[in-house]
Amino acid sequence: MRSDFAELLACALMPLLVSAGVQLCGLTENRWRSQARATAVFALVFAAIWLSNAPAGLLASYSVAILFCVGSDGSKVAGAAVARRERTGAGLWIGKLLSLPAAYEQRWVNISQVLSSGLLPSQNFLYTLIEDPEHNAFNWIASNVAILLIVLTGVAGLAARRKAIREQETGESEKLWRVLMLLAAAATVLMIRVSSFFGPISPSCASYNFHGAGW
Repeated sequence: MRSDFAELLACALMPLLVSAGVQLCGLTENRWRSQARATAVFALVFAAIWLSNAPAGLLASYSVAILFCVGSDGSKVAGAAVARRERTGAGLWIGKLLSLPAAYEQRWVNISQVLSSGLLPSQNFLYTLIEDPEHNAFNWIASNVAILLIVLTGVAGLAARRKAIREQETGESEKLWRVLMLLAAAATVLMIRVSSFFGPISPSCASYNFHGAGW
């Protein structure tokens, strides 16, 4: 409806970013055949998201921070834990370096509009109403879609958990489930007004439209 194709492109890349991230953490089988290749794929996707849409890049940064902090911790083998931290750190730093042109891209857009009425984070929580009928209509649709996605994610998470218990899957599978559900929970909390508490902690959140960035 908003024709924001940059956000759509960033959203399309998010699943690949999470997939590469969980492979770097060792939570799933490495489908890229080598750790170096997995690191390179993660870095490229991370940079591509930042180059596509800055709010989505912020989302990606927070998401992979949660993913790496939780997913890379607690390895039974000390050497493996160190190697995982090195890989994830390398992937992040390479991705950041590749995304440096995003700073140059700022001159292509009107940054001041980010803080205009209708785009403030406080005006984009679920079912928020302001004195703008068009904004309210769009926010109502986005909120309905968000609720549907939250419910579907919860149902899928419970089904995956029951399947894991029934088939007595390994601890790594359980850890992967916990990491992904934590990401889903964080995304859900950031769409409700109670999360406004975190606004003063991160000034960059002031320029962040939660629905637009595709939580």
